[in-house]
Amino acid sequence: MLVDDVRAAFDTRLKSAIDDAVNYPVLNCTPWAAENTPNKVDDSWIRSQLEILNSENGRIGIDYAVEGQLNEGYTKHEGFYAVAIFTKINTGTKASNDIQSELTTLFQNRTFSGVWCRVPQVRKIGDDQFGFYHVNFLVPFTTVS
Repeated sequence: MLVDDVRAAFDTRLKSAIDDAVNYPVLNCTPWAAENTPNKVDDSWIRSQLEILNSENGRIGIDYAVEGQLNEGYTKHEGFYAVAIFTKINTGTKASNDIQSELTTLFQNRTFSGVWCRVPQVRKIGDDQFGFYHVNFLVPFTTVS
């Protein structure tokens, strides 16, 4: 699985939740900016980013190499999908907590498109100096192909 395929799997899943007002009413009303794209909103919003921490190639079992031929094996990627959550400063934590709750439902211990997600972690960054309170929602994952 290529890194761009991993990013597409996560972004597609997030986009489907944003479009689903019934099951994800908070995400449905939250503007989303993909990695390295502009965002000009004055209310709560989110930005996604993929971070690959480790990649490796390997073989399962014994496979004798034949010169000039490719050995069948696997490629494994580990990393996290980060969703930066921005809420208006001095408005409390409810908006951020509601977004985190829906993201947890969407990603925690889920498998989709060859991606295996684990339990998300939350890191509070604080005031971003632009009028928003910033929290990172990190989804650890593994892919093997």
